[in-house]
Amino acid sequence: MLTRATAVNRLSKCCGLPKFQPWSREFSKRAVFKYQRIAAVNGFSRCYSTEQQNQSSDFGSSGPQDGSSSNYTNTSDKGITEEEFQIKLQILKASLNHVNTKGWSIDALKAGASDLSLSESIASLCTAYDLVEYFQRYSNHELDNYLRGLEKKDKSLYSSVENRLKFVVPVIDRYHEAMAISLEPVNVPRSLQVLRDLADIICIHGLGDTSTDLRWYTKRTGIVSLYVATECCMVQDKSEGFQETWNFLQRRVKDYEFCERFGASALPAVEASVTTLLNIIGMNRKR
Repeated sequence: MLTRATAVNRLSKCCGLPKFQPWSREFSKRAVFKYQRIAAVNGFSRCYSTEQQNQSSDFGSSGPQDGSSSNYTNTSDKGITEEEFQIKLQILKASLNHVNTKGWSIDALKAGASDLSLSESIASLCTAYDLVEYFQRYSNHELDNYLRGLEKKDKSLYSSVENRLKFVVPVIDRYHEAMAISLEPVNVPRSLQVLRDLADIICIHGLGDTSTDLRWYTKRTGIVSLYVATECCMVQDKSEGFQETWNFLQRRVKDYEFCERFGASALPAVEASVTTLLNIIGMNRKR
């Protein structure tokens, strides 16, 4: 099992960062530059489509249910048949029931295949990151549906981020592993894409923002910053009902609104660069 100390050591070795505290405003310029280089090299190419799934699951009250749908596929799926792709989706969905006991691992995927009365060897269709991404994209998709169904008066940045983070609660004790898996170089472009799609969902359906000017970029940068910082806070939060996390989120929303009101976009841009990198690496999990 990946420990917090291991995650911190990997980060320090990778980019020389000091110990991160999500409530601190001390940021490393070196981390900013490294993150910007990653984003520039890998880009934000869109390679996902919506797939309907009807396989039932017992993944807690926040997990996939009958008749739900999830946005999941990636460029590696181009080499498999449609039948294999559908089997892959079913395995990923069933495997979420085993994350808390087996982690985001091949063992969880094998257990998911076994639940479907399939050979464990067929789990090789999936990777550990496929499972991580499936969960994240399912959560994004469900948030999108939730926001679309709300009245305009009930929508806000706070409620959008809060409802997205509630999907992490059932797997919070193993979520740091998902963060660490996302650090692997081959997974970085897909991790960035998941964050970009989340920012789009919150901007368009949570805030009703359809602007196409330069603020399109700054708003999404600020939202990514706010979300990943709060997620990092959540995985180390030991308070009852994650109250410290929700208090932290309230403060960050006020910061975002202040920046939007007065056009102070530089701070969110810096926070986004640093905290997104830290989120992908998987620091500061709950012990």
